[in-house]
Amino acid sequence: MWAPTPTAALRSGPFESAAQLIQSTSHVFERVSPACGAEFRTMMAEQLLDLDSRKGKAPGGYCETLHYRGRPFIFMNAVGVLEDVSTLLHEGGHAFHAFAARRQPLIWQRHPGLEMCELASMSMELLASPYLDRQDGGFFDTEDFRRARIEHLEDVLLTLSHVASVDAFQSWLYTSGEGGDRDARDAAWLRIRSRFERGWTGRASNGNEWPAGTASSTSFCTPSTTSSTAWPRSERSRSGGTACRIPAKRCASTARPWRLAQPDRCPSCIRRPERNSPSMSG
Repeated sequence: MWAPTPTAALRSGPFESAAQLIQSTSHVFERVSPACGAEFRTMMAEQLLDLDSRKGKAPGGYCETLHYRGRPFIFMNAVGVLEDVSTLLHEGGHAFHAFAARRQPLIWQRHPGLEMCELASMSMELLASPYLDRQDGGFFDTEDFRRARIEHLEDVLLTLSHVASVDAFQSWLYTSGEGGDRDARDAAWLRIRSRFERGWTGRASNGNEWPAGTASSTSFCTPSTTSSTAWPRSERSRSGGTACRIPAKRCASTARPWRLAQPDRCPSCIRRPERNSPSMSG
């Protein structure tokens, strides 16, 4: 996953070994949801986590689905930095999606299309972020927790601006009539990045990288915006409905507190009106 250069270094590493990374992440997922915690413990018990960096190991990080077993497998190279925590949370989101989809009869039904393939993973990064404090069984003391959350949210915004650059460049590439001109491509790429990513300076990328970058970057754009709407809802639920300034109410059906603007129903009770209901007449 693309990430910017860290803006503020943490005072200490979040973990010292892969075993510690696994244990702390297990606590975090348990706080997000007992179901997520149980599924992650299944991966621990069945040795489906290959996280430590070692000589001769291939680079990279990913989550692969073992379709015959109906289990996800996470591979990465942890070295004790913040990005390792983010990577495991991200791949954990993919893993929980694999658990949820494993009973679909066809392999092709178990994975979403490119526009949504990163939704579960990027949502999990945000949903898990409130529990990274050591007091919640996570990784960071109070100061490093604050820095880690700021850096993560900055990364979300920077990713969206970069995707805008790539999307605008793709549009220019196929509509300007100058896409076959190497110098014009370089000039357009620099101009577009300066529009969406203020303060960015650098050499243009190799033209051969642009099509792949377009597909990859776009696959993170819709999930970024969608997961950013799921996160505030999670925060409201976690805080008992106190994260919004709208006066608290209680749902007539579930008695749960909520603070959205609907006059009589909470989000979990909202249903499409029946055709014969008064709201559908006229």
